[in-house]
Formats: sequence, structure tokens, C-alpha cells
Amino acid sequence: MKTRNILLIGATGNGKSTLANVLTNSEEFKEGSGLISTTRKIQSKEFKIGEVDYRIIDTPGLNDTKLSDREILELLGETSELLKDGITQIFFVVKNKITKTEINNYNLLKEFLFDEEVYKHTTIIKSAFPNFKNEEACREKTEEMKQESPQLKEMVESSGGIVFVEFTPLEGVYKEIAEKIRLESKDKIIEHLSRISANYQPDNLITLPERVKKYLSQEEEFEKTKQELAELAENLKKLEVRERNLTNLTFDQKKELEQSKKQLKLEQEQKERELAELNQSKDKIFEIERQIFRSEVRDITRERDKYQRWYREERDKWRCQIL
Repeated sequence: MKTRNILLIGATGNGKSTLANVLTNSEEFKEGSGLISTTRKIQSKEFKIGEVDYRIIDTPGLNDTKLSDREILELLGETSELLKDGITQIFFVVKNKITKTEINNYNLLKEFLFDEEVYKHTTIIKSAFPNFKNEEACREKTEEMKQESPQLKEMVESSGGIVFVEFTPLEGVYKEIAEKIRLESKDKIIEHLSRISANYQPDNLITLPERVKKYLSQEEEFEKTKQELAELAENLKKLEVRERNLTNLTFDQKKELEQSKKQLKLEQEQKERELAELNQSKDKIFEIERQIFRSEVRDITRERDKYQRWYREERDKWRCQIL
């Protein structure tokens, strides 16, 4: 029997790492209660419930803004490798009121890592609910959460439900009580898992490593193109300096040079606008199509070659004038 994967997602400080420690009966996942993520890489650990093998996978907080785009993509690629055999359940861990940012980030994962079926394979884990053993209180809280926003209502109604637990910190004079509460919370989650056997394996998850590789390659091409434009701008400045130092140019030559410079600046501005548009499209991860990007690169390359030919011609003319 294959190991069943459980993916933990949620904002920093919501209790993902605590949940991982509780389920694996370990302290390998660093717990934190603040807004700064203590998980900056993918962590995983296998554990057993009865005769079933599980692997729990802890991810950085969805609101961790200290991660660069490249780091996020690399983490997504690493996550997809761990999940290549599918997912038994996604635990969306929340603590207080679910923010719009958390929902948007979840939907981003749905779009690029999963698909429209992801809700059916997601369980919301409410990690800070002291009254978690009271079924009536849990039902009332569920209805209250559904009223927070239409998006959350859809998520709750389409998902595998909400499991209410309490992860009291293991510190101070109430440590023994906290341990007991954590074990009772663990039992609720295990009971929920025992009713789940489906394996979720969306196409996006299978193709993600290749898409990450393509995007990172495109990002490198983009940076290379920016560097080429910067070099064009530098060469233009050098031309302007040399022009000021030349006194032997005829009126027609000066006029021709001015027109060439003006045209070059217009082309440069156009390319800068194109790069700005390309940069905006990069924010929509994986939506940059290979053919479009190559077309942009070919256009810029042609402009670069055209400029280099013009530069060599003007340089040769100036040399003749000086000599």
C-alpha cells in the first residue's frame, strides 16, 4: 500500500507545524506563534495510524512575503515531487478569522498546483477553538464562518468539512493539561482521516515540475534581455559624449545623427514598455506562453542587431572624419 500524503497549507502562525508535531508525535517541526514564518522550506515526516502509512508535508506560510518568486517556485516544484503519487487530503489550517489574502492564496494554489476538484479533497482545520469537544458549538461556528464571505461559504460547503481542535502551547504550569488537549485534538483528526481513502492526483500537479523549469528559464531570459537593454542605454550615452567631442561633422551628418539618435530612443522606449508588460505578466505564474516570449526576444534581438550595425557604421564614419 502506498504512503498517503497529507499536505498542510495556511498562513504563518496558524498552527501547521504544531499540527504536524501532534500527528507525528514528534518535535521535528519548529513551532511559532508570531507573524514571521519559522518554516522556510518544505518539511515532511512519515507516520503510521493503525496499518496505514502517512506522510505529512508542512509548507511555508501562505503569507510569507520574505520568499522570492524563485524560492516559491522551487518550493512548489519540491512539493509536487513529494506529491507525485497523489494526495489523500489537504489540511487548510486556520486560526482566527480567515482573511481575504488567505483565500486568494489558496485559490492561487488551486489554479496552478491543483484544479477545480481541490475543495473536495480539502479539510479546514480550525486550530484555536477551546470548545472543540462541544458538537453544538462546532456547528454554530461553522455557520458563523460561512457568513464571513461568499468565497469561504463555497469552500466550507464544497470541502471535506471543518475539524475543530485546540493546540494550547506546551509551556508553563498548564503543560500537562495542554498535552491532554492536544491528544484529544489528535484523536478528532485521526477519526476524520479514517473516513478518507480517495487519492487526489490532478494533472497540474503532474506537470508542475516541467512548468516550473520552463518559467525559471524564461525568467533568466527576461533578466538577460534587461541587461542587453541596459547596455544599449550605456552605449547611447557614450555616443552622446563622443558627439559632443567631435567638431568636424557636417550639418547633414549632424542632422542624420540626431535623427538616428531620436529613432533609437523611440525604439528603446518601446522596448522598455514591452519589458514592463512582460514583467506584469510574470506576476501571473506560468501564464507566459513560450511562443509569445520567444517572439518578444526575437524582436529585441533584431533591434539589438540593428543598433549594433548602426553603431559600427557611425563609428567608422567618425573615424574617417577624425583621420
